[in-house]
Amino acid sequence: MKKISKSDEQWRRLLTPEQFDVCRKKETEKPRSGDCSIPAADTLYLCSCCGSELFRSSSQFESGTGWPSFREPLSAESVRYSKDGFMGLSRTEVSCAHCDCHLGHVFEDGPEPAGKRYCINSVSIKPATEGAAGRDDPARWERMYQDEDVRTMSWYYPELDPDFVAVLSKLAVAGGKALDLCTGPGTQALALADRGLSVTATDISASAVEKAAALAREQGLEIDFRQNDILENSLEEQFDFIFDRGCFHIFPPEKRGRYVEMISSLVGSGGYLFLKCFSYREKRKEGPYRLHPDEIRERFEGPFEVVSIVESSFPGNDPKPQPLALFCVLRRR
Repeated sequence: MKKISKSDEQWRRLLTPEQFDVCRKKETEKPRSGDCSIPAADTLYLCSCCGSELFRSSSQFESGTGWPSFREPLSAESVRYSKDGFMGLSRTEVSCAHCDCHLGHVFEDGPEPAGKRYCINSVSIKPATEGAAGRDDPARWERMYQDEDVRTMSWYYPELDPDFVAVLSKLAVAGGKALDLCTGPGTQALALADRGLSVTATDISASAVEKAAALAREQGLEIDFRQNDILENSLEEQFDFIFDRGCFHIFPPEKRGRYVEMISSLVGSGGYLFLKCFSYREKRKEGPYRLHPDEIRERFEGPFEVVSIVESSFPGNDPKPQPLALFCVLRRR
């Protein structure tokens, strides 16, 4: 697992003052100052700093201490331990294994059989965004595309995304090999083919691929549609342009490195990845994970040159205001 390292100034921009003091400076919030309630529905708790998956509500219990308490972390790899001798006390500190966020401490006075009590600051964790956890589950997408009319999906947009239109115009792209990643309804692939690009379009859902291919045949467009899981990529060719309108942001933090590795192998030198994802500024409860420009840079710099990251939005069927997005232009070194 790649560690996330940021300066204090970077963390301050991402966190509230209280979160910064607790998560980065290892202070302790006042008891009963945060939410200690146990949710009725099974809930996944994420690190407030980096979004890594840490605890489940199924291991949560009422300890009466005034802080959220858990029997165990989500996995042994989720957290790390260190000795804390502050003020002469001998305690075991618990931190996020991914970004070193201070979570709290673990004590030996918990419920049987393990007898552990993970005493966690409420500001150090957050419930997973409704719908974010499990969005990378292939079965979920297959059921959705098998059962639903793609035109009713919130991300359905019948034309080429305006950000894609703008960047293709700026780069004066008139042709080339393009990959439409997580093609879903297939509308972006169709629009790209209509502009003269040689398009391959992939999705993890066989039903999505089947429906999109049928639509292409109806419109007389030649597109190579394939079922493919980007994390277990079976594509062997390289592309001049890859379009990702909502794939990267479905993956939890521990799978994002694999995405970068696979994408890097698919873009030829000097080629481009056009990446659009939910922005950290988006506040609605439902939807995928949110991304910050700092994480985009940290994840992709090296194999890619980060040309630009701009604030944008996702046009689609959603009657609410369009979800806030980041549109990223990345050039393969």
